[in-house]
Amino acid sequence: MADLDGTILVEHRIPRPGVTWVPNRDPLRGRAGDTRQLRVCAQGIVGRLGVSYMVGKAWAGQSVTVTQIDDTTLTFADKDGTILITHTIPGPGVRYVANPARARHPASEPRVTTVSGPGVVYHGHVTLLVGRAARGKQVTITATHDDRVVIAALDGNVLVEYPHPEPGVKYLGVSARLTTRTGATDAQ
Repeated sequence: MADLDGTILVEHRIPRPGVTWVPNRDPLRGRAGDTRQLRVCAQGIVGRLGVSYMVGKAWAGQSVTVTQIDDTTLTFADKDGTILITHTIPGPGVRYVANPARARHPASEPRVTTVSGPGVVYHGHVTLLVGRAARGKQVTITATHDDRVVIAALDGNVLVEYPHPEPGVKYLGVSARLTTRTGATDAQ
């Protein structure tokens, strides 16, 4: 194939006479047992066999294991093998599959930070209230696999736990706390 100037854009091989290529399966379908390590893009999507599957923005940039269970089902698992979400392989012509249910949030390594003047810490785009008693102290913030955010002193004592914030939430305060330990807060 060439453009108007005669520059060759694509060269095609001419098949030998009598040779016919017949695919042995649908090219957009994998086989049961196929497993791939794929990276979740910034939008929380993984592409597999011409279809974009939503895993969740919480997993952006991380590697997931995609396994085809049978002719109709894919599972997406984290590095520990925990299944994050299961998707049904769509029919012909479908190029995007949204989440049938909310995917689990990824666990994070503990991150050390200092509690600011008003007694808050920042976890991604969310402000979390720790309490004025903890001002200036260093704490660790950890997101767990069971959808909690745990704020602890460096000695390991848990100061406060919150549910993992839903998309769009910017602040978690007293009413959202799951637990509070003695000395974590004072009169607000």
